[in-house]
Amino acid sequence: MPEHAVPTPVPAFGPRGRCLRLAVAIALAHAGVSPLAADEAQTDAPETSFVRDVAPFLQQYCNHCHGGDEPEAELALDRYRDSANIQADYEVWQKVLKMLGERQMPPADETQPPLDELKGVIRAIDAEVAKFDCSAATRPGRVTIRRLNRIEYNNTVRDLLGIDVQPAAGFPSDDVGNGFDNIADVLTMSPILMEKYLAAAETVVAKAFEDDETRRRILVHGEGDRVFRGESARRNLADFAARAFRRPPTRDETVRLYDLVRLARDSGGSEAEAFQIGLQAILTSPHFLFRIERDPEPGETAPRRLNGYELATRLSYFLWSTMPDEELFEFARTGTLHDPEVLAAQVRRMLAHEKSRELVKNFGGQWLQLRTLRDMAPDPELFPGFDEPLRQAMLRETELFFETVIREDRSVLDFLDADFTFVNGRLARHYGVDGVSGDEFQRVTLSDRRRGVLTQGSILVLTSNP
Repeated sequence: MPEHAVPTPVPAFGPRGRCLRLAVAIALAHAGVSPLAADEAQTDAPETSFVRDVAPFLQQYCNHCHGGDEPEAELALDRYRDSANIQADYEVWQKVLKMLGERQMPPADETQPPLDELKGVIRAIDAEVAKFDCSAATRPGRVTIRRLNRIEYNNTVRDLLGIDVQPAAGFPSDDVGNGFDNIADVLTMSPILMEKYLAAAETVVAKAFEDDETRRRILVHGEGDRVFRGESARRNLADFAARAFRRPPTRDETVRLYDLVRLARDSGGSEAEAFQIGLQAILTSPHFLFRIERDPEPGETAPRRLNGYELATRLSYFLWSTMPDEELFEFARTGTLHDPEVLAAQVRRMLAHEKSRELVKNFGGQWLQLRTLRDMAPDPELFPGFDEPLRQAMLRETELFFETVIREDRSVLDFLDADFTFVNGRLARHYGVDGVSGDEFQRVTLSDRRRGVLTQGSILVLTSNP
């Protein structure tokens, strides 16, 4: 906080109010300001009025820049005369509070308000912000359709077809936003990636048909050539599309897929080859490559509730980085996944499943930047004992720790102050822990000198100058 900054009261209500109050209380304490005093100032503040206490301040100090046809930073404050319209413009006033509290506005070369007047308008704006009604926030916005990233694509192909392949290994790297590679707004679709999808679909379908068990997984209706013809073919296509699209295909989608198969057959392909063309079409459809949630219907003003299939898909890609399994699909079909008890039970089941390791590898690996550990190279002269087995042990320690916090439903604060970790013999020697040998990892209690992830070797390597 700048030396001349004014402590900003934190809204007691509204989005993130509790977290913001804690964060600012910590910041005030580090700045030498009593959080209690700031709270008392807010509590004892008299009743304020936007028209009386805020609008005149804006007119005198702000509107000449933040007003008119081309306001600075596209922030037009001159339109707020009678009300802050806090229910619609909450984030605007959070920004205004921050700028005023840090004395970034008005700019240093502009007329500065007296300190008492500045404190008064901050209290008045904070009183407006505190009026935000979370229960009335009914505009969640629109969801950007989310392309499967490379890990999700590989996992989905594995679970859809039942074959262990890595078709995305040759795909271009996924774009990264805010440190994560599953951010919908940055996961673009390039021409070269579309070509890779086409080639991968042809490869994985051909490989699936080479394996009898996988063929039976796809061709569940009919026998012999009948699996490729007539009603049996339609049902096989529809069933496969339902799992690939993560929701039942429409009648028109099924008809188009079957028409494509017939066209391929009429063009000289065999029954099996023509049917594979239909499967390839499914695997290159936007409904497979993207996680699509439909927009509200025209004229529909209320927020649209996710249907069961959309909820199941969100859940499975968050916890497993792959498509829903049959149990999730069944709850989606019956419309019961929204039931709080059912949903809670499914989350517990999914976290206990081995696929939840994907949450550790993908979310934990990016949040804690563990993926970059393999690129770190400590100075061999200063750290001659650092080798690849030690690097892998450090990585595994943090993964096991992260997994334990999640599966045991522990407090998030354990990331900072947990008194346990996991070590194998190699890591135990590095830490000076007695009684552990071999390659198997064991849970151990830490001494008072070490707590949480910040003292684990992986994080120390990642945050140190090599």
